[in-house]
Amino acid sequence: MTASSLPPSGPPVSGWVFDPGRDFVCYRLIDLAAMVLCETFEQDALTQDYCRWLASLKRKSGGRRSAKRTPPTPSPTEAEGATPAPAPTLEMNVWRRSKDYTIRVLALSQEAEFKVLIHEKKFQAEIFVLYDYHNIEVLRAHIESFVGDRANALQVTGDFIKMFDRAFEESQALPTKLEDPTIVAQVARIVNRLVVAAMPDRLGEGLTVEDECFLADTPDALWALRDGFIERAQAKQQPQSQAQSQSQPVAAIVWRIVLERQLEGIRFKAEHGHDWAVSMIDRYQDDLLAMAGQPDVDIETWQALVIVLDRAKIPIRPEIRAASVELVSGAVQVAPPVADIVRAMEEIVETGGGDPFRIASHMFDAMTMMPPDFADLAVSAIAGAPLPVLRDVLPLVLLAPEEACRRAAGTALERMASEKRLTAAGLRRLITLRSWLPESERRPVDQAIRRARLAGVDCAPWPTGQIRSVIATTIDGSGCQSLLSVAKDGNRHLFAGILTKQGFGVRDVLAERGLSRRDGEAMLADVGSQVLSRSVGRSYLDRVVQHALFTGVANDRTAPLALLAVAEALGAAEWRAERLNSEAELERLLGGLPADLSSPAAVTATLLGTGRWFSNANLTDSWFEDDEDAREICARYRRAPKKAIDAVLTVVIEPRRRIWAERLVWMALWSGGNADGGISLSPSGLPHWYEYALAAKALYEEQPLAELPLMTGIARQTVVNAGHAVKE
Repeated sequence: MTASSLPPSGPPVSGWVFDPGRDFVCYRLIDLAAMVLCETFEQDALTQDYCRWLASLKRKSGGRRSAKRTPPTPSPTEAEGATPAPAPTLEMNVWRRSKDYTIRVLALSQEAEFKVLIHEKKFQAEIFVLYDYHNIEVLRAHIESFVGDRANALQVTGDFIKMFDRAFEESQALPTKLEDPTIVAQVARIVNRLVVAAMPDRLGEGLTVEDECFLADTPDALWALRDGFIERAQAKQQPQSQAQSQSQPVAAIVWRIVLERQLEGIRFKAEHGHDWAVSMIDRYQDDLLAMAGQPDVDIETWQALVIVLDRAKIPIRPEIRAASVELVSGAVQVAPPVADIVRAMEEIVETGGGDPFRIASHMFDAMTMMPPDFADLAVSAIAGAPLPVLRDVLPLVLLAPEEACRRAAGTALERMASEKRLTAAGLRRLITLRSWLPESERRPVDQAIRRARLAGVDCAPWPTGQIRSVIATTIDGSGCQSLLSVAKDGNRHLFAGILTKQGFGVRDVLAERGLSRRDGEAMLADVGSQVLSRSVGRSYLDRVVQHALFTGVANDRTAPLALLAVAEALGAAEWRAERLNSEAELERLLGGLPADLSSPAAVTATLLGTGRWFSNANLTDSWFEDDEDAREICARYRRAPKKAIDAVLTVVIEPRRRIWAERLVWMALWSGGNADGGISLSPSGLPHWYEYALAAKALYEEQPLAELPLMTGIARQTVVNAGHAVKE
């Protein structure tokens, strides 16, 4: 909605005399009215009621209502001087305090026109406001009537404005650690429902959209989830019936999985600069330290809480690792003997069921709890162990989260290769993983490959992958994209999900094995029904993953272990860390664009049309900036949205224009951009690939952001969401 599309407002009431004192009263009353409207439209239910009411008026008038006022044709009764029927109004919101005051918000029959009525014991006021509720902006306002004590009006409006400001500031504060019984009860209902419905191979699944929204909007659910997990994990020590003993492990696992998801969500907010999220993570680790060695939390439960941190990809403090060593060793600082480590490895092998990837995953959990010098002993034990399966596990340790483990594995692999004990599958994995590792960690891998070749070790062939389907979600405002596929996996099927993030690399990987084809396709369809996605070719999947691997390597990050398992299942022998040059790719894409789409007039029309993209919420709802700089600007100009938008464009988005340009190049590829410049239809009426590409080109060519509706739209959404982002 723009100012030009809104109906004009009438003149101020003629009885209002503008003198300095009254001018300030006018300003404060209008300011209060604006804040009251902002508070009203922050409530989704009231906004929906208003939109339904407007729609009903339009239906009653036969669909002839327009944004412009047209003089009504008087009825015969009106022509004879009878009092006309009053125009319909909708009471949207009311504030009352005893008999002291009442503030009412009335919606008028013309869209975006409102009256705010203030009835206080010493004054009454009626304020007309033309309010753009889409963009949170007052377009026009005037006082229609005022009677009473001006000094009292100044005091009351000032008190109200301070109240709203205080509420806003409190909403930005760190969520406090409250044992809110409502939160505790709701968390218990959600997780216990998952426990009852749990399937052996799908534990922790089944969260509804309402569940997800509740957990996202309630960070404090973290404490209820943590305490609920501790209670279930500790229950195994208590005397219980056979039925209880069988269900208890499942309950503990489900509570742990949901706890991990909650920590992941908070970690995501911490990465975006939300101070409250950083503080919550710190508090979680503070509490862990306080629990260490306490009699009411056993060692296994405490270690599980630490492992949850690691799986949520939250860096674990050194003092927590030290506390783990102390607990495990009984406060005696001696390394366990190699024989004990071998026995521990045998237990892990048994738990992993002979699958090298599952065994390695269990090992990574164990190593999370151990000091760095344990890594050398553990890796040495694996390299020299008589268990053949461990020889296939050792190359996977190159993807361990701990650098000490990776370096120890590199040294052990050199030795194993020299002794001709490296397996054919191990050599294939070394060759693949070499480019996945930071440059500083490749030398021992190169040496191991060379020695294995000299020793005559044959390289195992890559599995032949049979991909059934691949879909990719759109790229969100943080640069995240999910790639999901179903592939033949032996006699069963695999469902694989790869989450990539611009500037980070491969963020996470999910691999569900042992599925029927129908189950795999159903999982794919379920995701596709919830988020905007489209089918993509194998080449797109390969390019995204290879670029993500390159990004991770450039930032000294290793890929998740599960990515190698997925690569083998898909037969992705070509997955190497390889950068996609977005500017060169853009030139290739636009090189064959037809003249009727590449002329200056056509390009200008395309760029102007990017503002319409925001009508598709599935595409652009997440396209906004969410960091400390953006929130600070939006807080500073929260009553001046236009200034906030200009500041966001200049201070926040301008330094990141190349990030958005690269993102748009990937969107062009996602949307079907091809080598010959052919124009393929986009799915579901979305922009064509060349529209994304031309927008990216404008960003690379330093076109002013204020001239690009796409970027001003992103700035506007940043301003709109800043008021809500603190209420997660």
